[in-house]
Amino acid sequence: MADSCFVDIREPDGSTRRIASSSRGGAILHVSSESVAEPLTATVMRIGQPRLEPSVLAVPLVTQAGITGVLTWLASRDRPFFGVQELELAQHVARRCALAIDNSRLYREARTAVSIRDEFLSVAAHELKTPMTSLRGYAQLLAREFDKGQVANPERARRAATTIQVQSDKLARLVAQLLDVSRIQSGKLAIERKPSDLSGLVREVVDAARTQLREHTIVARLPSELWVPIDPLRIEQVVTNLIDNAIKYSPDGGQIDVMLACDADDQTVKLAVRDRGVGVPVEHRANIFDRFYQAHAGGALTSMAGMGLGLYISRQIIELHGGTIRAEFPDDGGTCIVITLPR
Repeated sequence: MADSCFVDIREPDGSTRRIASSSRGGAILHVSSESVAEPLTATVMRIGQPRLEPSVLAVPLVTQAGITGVLTWLASRDRPFFGVQELELAQHVARRCALAIDNSRLYREARTAVSIRDEFLSVAAHELKTPMTSLRGYAQLLAREFDKGQVANPERARRAATTIQVQSDKLARLVAQLLDVSRIQSGKLAIERKPSDLSGLVREVVDAARTQLREHTIVARLPSELWVPIDPLRIEQVVTNLIDNAIKYSPDGGQIDVMLACDADDQTVKLAVRDRGVGVPVEHRANIFDRFYQAHAGGALTSMAGMGLGLYISRQIIELHGGTIRAEFPDDGGTCIVITLPR
């Protein structure tokens, strides 16, 4: 069909890169072929339509993602000029190549999806098993106490009942996160806004967290009240997650700061939760709001890494409110999560 052929692809930044070329040994190309080929290839890459010159033939590689590249053929001096028949054959070859590219991409995406699924199932099974093991153990302990006809050790029974309550709450949160992810993926996660005292809501979450702290101190800087149109249940979920993370990832204790205030323009409010814990490794910072992403997986904090859903769900909730959420990393260590919400 031709004496020389090359394949150019479009890079993500819009530039063109030649990934393959081949020529028939001893073939002497038309001088016009070499001068016409490059601009012709660029034109086909831009407009996505084939171009036919007497000694040059260029057809686009059109995949599901759009114009992916160009196949270009050159004729030698001793070969007849290209015609309609060669054009049809070239288009057929290009369609086959484009189909192969699409299949390769789909296969790669499927493998990635399977890998994410398997990793998620492994993490979810571990996270769900942990509270279930505690629930079972302490339930058995209580059962033995009651089998004696009376509670022989009231203090131990009280601790067992408290642990059951805490682990039940953790299990309920894990299940709720899984349901939220399902709603997000199906576009059914909804919020119900109503005027709410955000300051009072944050204060309640902080007070609840303080009752379970031993080595941490929460310093809250909150106005007496701050009314904002929000979904209070969903925002409470976000604030609880941020404070839980701050506690979890500062295992040596220390101060946790919670700050809420209006911006200078009085059009937005800013909520910040800052810890002085282990922080986030630099290479993981860009991905901490991604679904199933665990910045500390594989390290010393693997056992407390969770399912990688808390920040992902929090981002979705905040964005549904028309707000933003971002992470800052102070020079003296730790992490600060900053939320802005419209008033």
